[in-house]
Parts: sequence; C-alpha cells; structure tokens
Amino acid sequence: MEQQQPDVVVVDYRLGGGSGLEAARQIRDRWPGTALVMVSALEDPALVGAAWATGCRSFVTKDADAEDLVRAIRYAARGEIYLSGDVRQLLADAPTGATATFELSSRERQVLPLTADGASVEEIAVRLFLSAHTVRNHLRHAMTRLGVHTKLEAVMMAARAGVVRFEGSETS
Repeated sequence: MEQQQPDVVVVDYRLGGGSGLEAARQIRDRWPGTALVMVSALEDPALVGAAWATGCRSFVTKDADAEDLVRAIRYAARGEIYLSGDVRQLLADAPTGATATFELSSRERQVLPLTADGASVEEIAVRLFLSAHTVRNHLRHAMTRLGVHTKLEAVMMAARAGVVRFEGSETS
C-alpha cells in the first residue's frame, strides 16, 4: 500500500491471520482516498452492512461472475456503489423484522431502484430528466426519511419495505 498507493483495493473477508473487515478499516483509516471492494464466500446481509460500515463501497460474493468483480472495481474507483446480483438478491430476501414506517416521495421511489441497479447519479439524472444536483437531493431526502446515513442502507431499507424490487425477487 505504502509503495503502490492503489486507487482500489479488493479485500477478501476471510484472511489468513485476520479479518478482511479489520484490514478494510485499517486501509480506510490510513489511506482514506483508496476505494475498497469486499469479496466473500459468505452470504450474510449483516456482513454486507459491516463491510459498508468499514468503508467498502462495493461487495461481491465469490460465486459472482468475473464481470461483476470488474464492475465492482470500476464503480468503486468512481466512488460509486456496486453490489453483485446475488448480493442484491440476498438483501431483497433478508427478513425485515418490522414494517417500515416512512413515506417516500414519488421521485425518491424512482431514484432508489435506479440506485439499487447501480446507476450513477449522472445516469439517473439523464433517465429521469433531472439535474445531478436534484438527484443527489432526492437521495439525501430519502436517506433522511429512512433514518439511514448511506445509499446502501437506503437501498436495503427500501428493499425490505418493498419500495425497491430486485429482478427475481418476490418482495412486493
């Protein structure tokens, strides 16, 4: 890290002699400009949240296609979120435990699914004929209404409440 100072680091959750979460935390603390991608064989929604909390902005399971890993790295390099399809499905299938008690505007309900699909703010702006600034505002407002601090948490909450549907998901 010290010599190469990479833009993106791919971290395996299970490291010999330590945790990928701890490694990600140390990288984030020491090199905050380095984007992090977590890779894991574990399919646990809590791990996705823990990886996000340590600074990982992309998450791919080891069962995902190589193309997913490449996409995750590219998205992370741009500062964007990427979840492989199997991770999105995992989050969609996660038990809610409670019914969501929030109200999202119609625009927030349009922006969140596009975010979940991996669209950048700029891509969402083009699709919805909005400015990037307006899209960011909708995302911020949605996060506030949902009581979360990140786009990933907003997508997870919206999926659990049925606002975001993932292809093949039975969430309504």
